[in-house]
Amino acid sequence: SDGDGVLDPLDQCASGSDTIDDDNDGKPDACDELVDSDQDGVANQDDACEGHDDTVDVDQDGIPEPCDDLVDSVEDGVGDDLDLCPNHDDSVDVDDDGTPDGCDALIDTDGDGVEDANDVCSGGDDGKDADQDGVPNACDHTPNGTQEITTQPDSTSTEADTQNASENDQQLQGEDGRSFAGYLASGMLVLLALTWWLRISKRGD
Repeated sequence: SDGDGVLDPLDQCASGSDTIDDDNDGKPDACDELVDSDQDGVANQDDACEGHDDTVDVDQDGIPEPCDDLVDSVEDGVGDDLDLCPNHDDSVDVDDDGTPDGCDALIDTDGDGVEDANDVCSGGDDGKDADQDGVPNACDHTPNGTQEITTQPDSTSTEADTQNASENDQQLQGEDGRSFAGYLASGMLVLLALTWWLRISKRGD
C-alpha cells in the first residue's frame, strides 16, 4: 500500500518506504525515531557538523572539529596546529623574545640575562655595577661610588684654639722662661720694697 515494493504483510514501515534508511540502522527513515547518519547521537536535522561527530569539540567553541575553521584550544587566536606553545596563550610574551611565556625558560624583560623573578633592578641591567656595591647602576643612587658626607664634630678648630693659646702664652714668656704673670709679681714686690724704704728714710730725717 505504500508503494515501496514490499508486500504489506512484510512491511517494516507501513507509512513509508522500507528502502529509505539514511543512517543504515535497519529502520526505514519514515519509522525511525532518530535518523542519525554520522552516528553521533544527534539527528540529521539537528547536526552542527553533518557527516561528523558533533561531540568532538576540542576547543569547546561550539563548533565540532571537522567543521571548525579554527581549532584553538587555548583561545589565543592561533590554531592548535600552528601553536608555538601548546596549552598556553601564544600572545603572552612579556620579554618580546618570540617565545610565549608559557614555554619560555628565561623570561627576561630587560634583557640583562637575569630572569624577571630574580631581577635586582627591574628594567635595568643587573650586570652593570660600577662601584660593585651589589646595586646595579640603574637603581643605584650613587652609581660611581660617591658616598654621602657625614657631618662630624670639628676637632680641628678646637685644636687650633688650644695651639693659639699656647703660642700666645709663649710670646708672653721671657728668655728665662718666666711668664708675664711672673714678671708682674716680681715688679709688685720691688715696688712694695721701695715704698717701705722711702717711709723709713723719712722717719730717719
